[in-house]
This record gives sequence, C-alpha cells and structure tokens, in this order.
Amino acid sequence: MTLTGCSNTPPIVRTVTITKTVYVLPPQELMSECAIPIYSGKTNPDLYSYSLSLINALSRCNVDWQAINNWREAKANEQSNR
Repeated sequence: MTLTGCSNTPPIVRTVTITKTVYVLPPQELMSECAIPIYSGKTNPDLYSYSLSLINALSRCNVDWQAINNWREAKANEQSNR
C-alpha cells in the first residue's frame, strides 16, 4: 500500500489566464445630437445670420467630438498603463 499524499513529486502548478472583454461607452452627455438651426428668413441679411448660426452649431458640435476624442485617448492610456 502506497501513500500518495507523502510523495516526493512536487504538485503541478498551472496558470490559467481568463480574458474578459468589457465595453466602455462614452458619457451620454457627449453623445447627444447636434442641433441644426432652421432657416426661416426671406432676405439676404437673414441668410447671413443663418450662416452664422450654422457655424456656431458646427463649432459646438466639434467641441463635443473633441471631448469624445479626449475621453477615448484617456481610456486608451488607462488600458496601456495596466
């Protein structure tokens, strides 16, 4: 009769790696649609004012996209620093 618990053979150690995918989405306030101004003018000065409002809307939208890009880069840096 042999006692296997008293064996001189060291136990086999195995390392198991588990990969888990976690999707992280940007904050909801950065994902809102950009409002498009509605044109309701009839004269050339109205058209000029409308073009300025379009430029302002585009600028606000670009600020949101830049914030999303900054957020994405920050998340990428967090992942690479692990």
